[in-house]
Amino acid sequence: MLRGRPCRKGDDTMTAIGEAALLILGCAILAVPVLGLIFVVRDLKRARGFPSGNDPQVIAAIRGWSWGAFGLTILWACAHKLGWWVAAFLIPFGVLLQPAWQPYGHYLATLGFYAIAIYLGIRGNQIAWRRRPFRDLTHFEAVERRWGIWGAFFVVLQIVFGILSVFDALMLATTSAPHAPGSR
Repeated sequence: MLRGRPCRKGDDTMTAIGEAALLILGCAILAVPVLGLIFVVRDLKRARGFPSGNDPQVIAAIRGWSWGAFGLTILWACAHKLGWWVAAFLIPFGVLLQPAWQPYGHYLATLGFYAIAIYLGIRGNQIAWRRRPFRDLTHFEAVERRWGIWGAFFVVLQIVFGILSVFDALMLATTSAPHAPGSR
């Protein structure tokens, strides 16, 4: 018997192979981004020049929240040549695939998604200046302003859909509640 159901001959072997494959896939999904984070931290600590070729002196003037990096995290990371951040964003998917974490895996995954999004929201403008080539500071501000508008729009859209889903769940809970005997 496996997980409370009777097994036919060969079922337990196939299930064990499937679970082993899922475990290996989950470990691979976790291992690659963790190694990627090591490279990201190493890249952020490098003080000599930027891969983008942008002026390192300007980085002090670039501050503020990046709505594009927060709201459109994975798209923003791809557009700004942050391949390892895209890989790091897959860590929460690895959490979701682990059978041992299934009861709470979606909570851990959500926490992981938002942790990465908040970090990129805080440091996104500086990371963008380091990694993506821009003609000058005004070009950088124009590009990041467009990312910010779309990122903020997407955040508002998520909030609206979140509120609608809560109302939907409340309506479903009130309409499907069992009635007490003798009441209509």
